[in-house]
Amino acid sequence: MGDSLSKKQEVEGLRGWRALHGHLYALAFPVSRCPNLLGLLLATFVVVGCTSVLMSATNSTLTVRSGRGIRNVCEVGMTTKQISSCCPGVRTTGTLVMVPSIGAIAFKGPRDRSRIDNIEFHTKPWEHGVTSGLEIRVPFRGTVDRKLSFAGGAVTRKDVETTFGVISNYATNNRAILPFAMAAVPYWWNTPWRSEQLRYPSKGIYFDIVSNEVTSFTVFEKHFPILPVWATNRPKGKVNYTSDPERLNRQQ
Repeated sequence: MGDSLSKKQEVEGLRGWRALHGHLYALAFPVSRCPNLLGLLLATFVVVGCTSVLMSATNSTLTVRSGRGIRNVCEVGMTTKQISSCCPGVRTTGTLVMVPSIGAIAFKGPRDRSRIDNIEFHTKPWEHGVTSGLEIRVPFRGTVDRKLSFAGGAVTRKDVETTFGVISNYATNNRAILPFAMAAVPYWWNTPWRSEQLRYPSKGIYFDIVSNEVTSFTVFEKHFPILPVWATNRPKGKVNYTSDPERLNRQQ
């Protein structure tokens, strides 16, 4: 009887969650795919874990998926309301959505302001410097794709490239970024805010590195190639884009 009651409660709890966030869970945890107690327990764990397990950025079990975010908690495509239902202390300022409990800042999309376009996870304490209250006190300490872990201290450029691949393409300036971005190939550049940025467009992630330590990383929807790197702009006066940064500089 006790087991039967437990199953009923779990099913009702799952149905209630799906009613609130059906578009997120209908495919992942439909009741028809939970024929046994184990399946129901796993589904219930996710529901309960939303507020009891996944919300501590000091918890090294947090997992960010490149190109997505933290599944069903703070993910590309979710709304501010959905994130707020899982994460305490969410604050919205214009297009910024502060999610301090997981060390993140989410950004609303330029085309659809109701949904999140990309998410920046800070692995070091951060503050805006101009706007009061925009700060991350508890940095992210989980993993990316269950491979790159921030639980044990500093993560270096070598750690990133060992996990995601060595980058040989270097963009010397903003104009040099375009061919790499359009071809969706990995590249790195020195940002105006004095960091090295390693970008993996086809994986949907980039890393900001200061003094050989990752200070933050950003996930976004994976990019697909638009034009090959060697594509050339033909109109007179335009830059002939190339995968050779030095040649590109000479053309400018």
